[in-house]
Amino acid sequence: MLSIGKELTADQRLPKALVSLMQADRYVALASVLMVGERVIDNGMTTTAATDGRDEWYNSDFVDTLTDAKLRGLIIHECKHKMYRHLITWAWVAEKYGHQVTNMAMDYVINLEIVDENPDGFCELP
Repeated sequence: MLSIGKELTADQRLPKALVSLMQADRYVALASVLMVGERVIDNGMTTTAATDGRDEWYNSDFVDTLTDAKLRGLIIHECKHKMYRHLITWAWVAEKYGHQVTNMAMDYVINLEIVDENPDGFCELP
């Protein structure tokens, strides 16, 4: 159904942003990682976004607050967790030092990459 003049829902914005990322030269090499797993809108799972290393969950209320550039940044952020296999590779660190601190360290690296890759603002951090 054509929805000219109507605001897209979170369910509609996710695939739109995903296609936009796969068409961007800087992220075309990540297309296979971007296609792994399912993307689910589930407000009960997270207040922002999360991944288990395969699937991703997004909170529709959070997605609705994001610009297109910030939504692309969020998707790439979750994709990089999967690409680097963070949940598997650093599980021992999470057990030793705690999941929150470990996730903060992983997020720090990913967020620096996203900023460096996008001086033009194509992807922004939420």
